[in-house]
Order: sequence, then C-alpha cells, then structure tokens
Amino acid sequence: MDDGMRYGETPQAGGTRFSNGKSGDGLDHGSFGHSIEDAARKVAEQQKQAGAEALGRVGRAIRSAADSLGEQSTPAAGLMQDGAQRIEHAGESLRNASVDDLMRQATSFARSQPLAFFGAAALAGFALSRFLKSSKG
Repeated sequence: MDDGMRYGETPQAGGTRFSNGKSGDGLDHGSFGHSIEDAARKVAEQQKQAGAEALGRVGRAIRSAADSLGEQSTPAAGLMQDGAQRIEHAGESLRNASVDDLMRQATSFARSQPLAFFGAAALAGFALSRFLKSSKG
C-alpha cells in the first residue's frame, strides 16, 4: 500500500507536523513519557541516596573495628582505616553526583571495559539474588 510517504519522513496531519508530543487535538501526548522519566529519575535518586548511606554505614563500621584493633597496635588496623576512608569517600562521591553523571560514568566504563562491566553486573546480580533469597526465609 502506497501512503505517499517515503522512508524517514515524518507524518503530517493537515500540513501541521506533530512535534513535542502535541497534536492537533490540543492535548500534550508527550507528557506521559516525561512523567515516566521523572518518576524513574526520582527512584534512581532515592536509590542513589540509599546506596550512599549504606556505604557510609559500612565505612563507619570498618572504622570502628579498626579503632578497636588499633588499641592492640595491629598492622591490620591501618589497612582497615584506609579502607574505611575509601569507602566513606565513595559514599560522599555517590551522594554528591547526579544520576546523569553516574549514568555517563557507567556508560563510559562499559564501553572502555566491557568484560569488567559484564563481570561486575553478573556479580551484582548474583549478590542481589542471594540477598533476596536469604531475606525470604
């Protein structure tokens, strides 16, 4: 069937091109897509903050353990203090970064190190499945 259109042409109604989600009926049909995108960003921001808080708690726990080991003057205490500082710094970086920045960083890493990215994703999926399985029972 020939509708008079060629590949790559934009459909037009009454000589008016549909753009920005607006049509001739006066309704904004693009707002649905924006509301989904806004909801996804909100959820991502909440999860980002929760992740930053979790990293902060882990860092504080390691620092506390290192402090108690430090009283016994063990060499492991210094390593634990360094690890705690790095984890707390990662939490702060996560808290201060925008969701868009994190997505750009993840995309860049996936393109430059696809095998490492796939491995990290598989490891995260495995850890998540184990966590969900243990929390059920």
